Amino acid sequence: MPFLSAIFNLIKLFFVSVWQLLSSVLGFFFGSISYQPPAWMRWLIAKLGGSFGNLRAKINAKPLKSIGILAVLVALGAGAWHGYKLYEARPKPQTVKIALTAPTRTVIEENLPPNLLVLVFDHSVAPIALIGKDVTEGINLMPALQGTWHWDNENTLTFKPKTDWPVGITHKVSLSAKAFTPKTLLEQSALEFISPPFVAAITSSEFYQDPTNPAMKKAVINLNFSHPVDTAKLEKSITLKMRSAQNGLLDFGSDNTRFVVSYDKLKLNAYIHSATLSIPKDDSVLDVAIGEGLKAARSGKPFETALTQSINVPGLNSLQVSDIAPTVVSNEQNEPEQILVLTASAAVNEKEMASHIKAWVLPRDKPNSKPEDLKYQHVWAEQEITPSLLASSQVIDLEQIPAERENIEVHTFKYKVNVGKYLFVQVDKGLKSFGGYQLGKVSARVLQVPPFPAEVKILSQGSLLALSGERKVAILTRDLPGVQMEIGRILPGQLQHLITQSKGAFSSPQFSGTIDSDNLTERFERNIPLQLEPGKAHYEALNLSEYLGKSSANKTQDKRGIFLLTVHGYKPITTTEASTDNASGDASVQDDEAYNGEPNNANQATPDADTQSVANPENFSDKRLILVTDLGLIAKKELDGTQVVYVQSIHTGLPVAGATVEVIAKNGAVIFSQATDVSGRANFAKLDGLQRERAPVLYLVKKAGDLSFLPINHYDRNLDYSRFDVGGVANAASSDSLNAFLFSDRGIYRPGDTMHIGMIVKTATWEKTLDGLPLEAEILDARGLTVKKQTIHLGSGGFNELDYKALETAPTGTYTVNVYSVKDN
Repeated sequence: MPFLSAIFNLIKLFFVSVWQLLSSVLGFFFGSISYQPPAWMRWLIAKLGGSFGNLRAKINAKPLKSIGILAVLVALGAGAWHGYKLYEARPKPQTVKIALTAPTRTVIEENLPPNLLVLVFDHSVAPIALIGKDVTEGINLMPALQGTWHWDNENTLTFKPKTDWPVGITHKVSLSAKAFTPKTLLEQSALEFISPPFVAAITSSEFYQDPTNPAMKKAVINLNFSHPVDTAKLEKSITLKMRSAQNGLLDFGSDNTRFVVSYDKLKLNAYIHSATLSIPKDDSVLDVAIGEGLKAARSGKPFETALTQSINVPGLNSLQVSDIAPTVVSNEQNEPEQILVLTASAAVNEKEMASHIKAWVLPRDKPNSKPEDLKYQHVWAEQEITPSLLASSQVIDLEQIPAERENIEVHTFKYKVNVGKYLFVQVDKGLKSFGGYQLGKVSARVLQVPPFPAEVKILSQGSLLALSGERKVAILTRDLPGVQMEIGRILPGQLQHLITQSKGAFSSPQFSGTIDSDNLTERFERNIPLQLEPGKAHYEALNLSEYLGKSSANKTQDKRGIFLLTVHGYKPITTTEASTDNASGDASVQDDEAYNGEPNNANQATPDADTQSVANPENFSDKRLILVTDLGLIAKKELDGTQVVYVQSIHTGLPVAGATVEVIAKNGAVIFSQATDVSGRANFAKLDGLQRERAPVLYLVKKAGDLSFLPINHYDRNLDYSRFDVGGVANAASSDSLNAFLFSDRGIYRPGDTMHIGMIVKTATWEKTLDGLPLEAEILDARGLTVKKQTIHLGSGGFNELDYKALETAPTGTYTVNVYSVKDN
């Protein structure tokens, strides 16, 4: 048929064209390729060509039949494709996936029950009638373990064993259709898990020396186990062996070190204590080995890993002087002291250390120095120190500073040497520690005496000066050329900004942003030039009385005694510098006092050449907010939210009547104002609802030219008027709530002493009578066990006294007394 012939020719032409194109491309890149097919391939091509020719002839002879066969083949292919798609689209059975959570180790330390085995299904598979109930069939656990299967909800199944899980055993869970809803198809019907395995670990190890008996030296190794350990197996597995730390070889000629093992109550922890160890000649190592195969007391799979640990055992000459350093500290009189701090690797007796330490002040110049080398002090090195040099050096006295214990690691000595000098400090060999170790060789250091630290500080604590007192503030300064005092008197109308625009401790407020002390104060300056003996503390007294009185801006308005005092170092202007500045037309010279180079105190010595020069004295500063007043304030919030302010005289302690108490808002406006009554009390309504610009920030109290204040709701910004903790406790929210307060005649009792314990029980308002109220009193010892328990009835006024005679057999330690109502119990 011409049509079919045309199709075959077209296909042939397509493949021929593709082959020619591919051959051209390959020839362009790789050149001509010649290929001779094998005999079997030529035979196959001939057969296929013949078959193709016969097929073509048959198609041309019977075209209609050929078209029919082709159509049948196409139909069969299309049918097969659609059949496959229908098969894929058919409804499939839904399988349920299971997530198994294996039980973790039972926390027997807290006496908890065994942990659960949990199966979680991703669909609801529990029969409705069994939800929340136990399952008795359809589930099998191997190896068998007594316990209960339980449906917690429609897709969570748990197993609770009656006894603890076996140790490290593989378990299999088999599930059948009886335990689930009909037609449930599980993705898998058999699951496996391993119960918690037995695990051992070395938690710590150390070389221990008894603090009271230096001959008692031993190694202590702590072991921890996941389950109670088989003690017999453990003790057979332990080996302790000493070896030298220098060559790392075991000393096979020596016997194993003996040991004892102790356990805690549950045998979850073991403590290996070696026998008493003698001091070896050289540093040694005690190797601890615990063989594999440890197992739990309940058997199970053993722990297959060996445990090892090495403990350093110091040798006879292991004592070391790890550090010798000079420092400067201030004593109780704020005087600096030069201190030499020596640190040893082990505790050394104070007398032993004092007998082995020596110190010399080295010469300024090296012997036989060249003239050009004499301009500067020689910098000494340890290798330059010789016996002849020490013979020409000055021996200094070291005064030992006693410590709390005779045998200590850190020793301190006082000395007095000019700043900048070089010291040679030597600790002789033979120094012995508390445990018998000794210093094998001389330990020496070359040190330079450090300078005294410059300092300026406002002395004493607190921020309050009584108006009836001297009104003086003491200032300490050391090694500064001068001290500048800035007295900033805070204007009464700026107190709200002081509270809201600063942060940090209220005694030393810190400002941020564009507002600082210059926005709030009327500032005065006082500059005091100094010429001090190096390291000597100098004291100045600032009398704030001259800054009280009438304001320069308003002669009728009293100045208030709220000051922001800042003191810092400064460099005085000498007479020569002042003349130069004036000659150049500089009008910024301070007019308080110009320093002429003479000491400001005739008793002060002129500094020597070793005095340190402070480059930036203004970097040393201190700041304090100081309130000069006689008005003391206490503010309390009542249960109903109202505010009560009490005003009393700091000088007499009596209530102050007729004082004006104002509540100041954030914007400075007066929200409430009231005068105190004869008891010094002023009452205000609730302040909780006031917000934004009317938010209350402080109480302001004024009377007869005196002024005081107290921030509101700023507990970190209150002025501390007391040397004691007066924080107290918060009132109960309910007026019916009971609070019990216990107190005793003393805090320490000996066995057999009678403990006298007083008790006060009250309601929040003190209004209800509690006579005869039954309470339960219980005393617990240091182990948490009840020693005494009794019911008591309150006496008049809610007071009672409990008398307990401590038992002779009771363990020593801290006892706890609990009191609670019988109803609550």
